[in-house]
Amino acid sequence: MTQNINTNRSTEIISENINQNYSVGSSKSFYIIPKLNNQQVTQLVNAKLKYVSKYSYIWHVTDSDYISSSSLVNLEYKEFKKLGDMFDKIYPIETNIFGEIDYSSNSKFIEPSEKVSILVYDINTDSHSNQKSGTFGYFYSGDLYTSNPTSNKCNIFYIDDYFTSVGEKYIYSTLAHEFQHMLNFINKKIKNSNSNTTQTWYTEMLSLVAEEMLQKTIGIDDIVSIEWLSIFFNSFEVFFSCYVYCHLFCIITS
Repeated sequence: MTQNINTNRSTEIISENINQNYSVGSSKSFYIIPKLNNQQVTQLVNAKLKYVSKYSYIWHVTDSDYISSSSLVNLEYKEFKKLGDMFDKIYPIETNIFGEIDYSSNSKFIEPSEKVSILVYDINTDSHSNQKSGTFGYFYSGDLYTSNPTSNKCNIFYIDDYFTSVGEKYIYSTLAHEFQHMLNFINKKIKNSNSNTTQTWYTEMLSLVAEEMLQKTIGIDDIVSIEWLSIFFNSFEVFFSCYVYCHLFCIITS
């Protein structure tokens, strides 16, 4: 995988809780957004549970229209296990910094799920043999609203199957990135009844901090982490100053 990959790793869209025990092989239907540039269109798809970890359910879409061709991707049990086991390493560190998933349900928001669901599918249905860019994952806050007719009504985020297959370290970093978006929404919007949504630049900065903070835990090199973006950040002094301050705060409180 080349190092000049352009990634859109996060799309946070503001808009039956699966609070039960599932076992590997269980099936369930989920709503997905087939094309992230058209967020009003959703599709109900089938998925199978591939791995259960301490903190996560790892699901894989089974509908052929929304998974990469078997000639490109052949995800096996070991790949799903790696995702779940890595998330188990990430979970206690991130929740210690950004807040727990321990809010009280009400008429507006669903109750917290027992485990975080991670749904793997071909995001944007754009996988191809020479793919060098694309969306690695996204968090959709609409899944936490009771009134949203296409809500999956669980704590969930989404990961691309092609990049799970060919870009393991990028995907691990994406787990940290998208999980921060979930925690930020829960702790700012739900638990603190904040009527305003966190500005995109700020929550993206926090997700970058989460990636860098977990670099050693994830086991990725500097060139794969966001540290290589420091030259770019330096051209935006205010953002970079906020980033450094936020990073130091996370180190002190971790």
